[in-house]
Amino acid sequence: STLINYNINKHESYPGGGILGEIEAYYGTVEESGRGALHLHMLLWLANSKHP
Repeated sequence: STLINYNINKHESYPGGGILGEIEAYYGTVEESGRGALHLHMLLWLANSKHP
């Protein structure tokens, strides 16, 4: 939540947004690598963006 400034409990951006601006929605999945390290793949939809 520090970089994107998004409240996952309320499903909304905090005022001012994060480093990319306000987030409209997100989709993500956590995976485990062969060595056991967790990592995240995430898509972010930016609010008020000019391009889809």
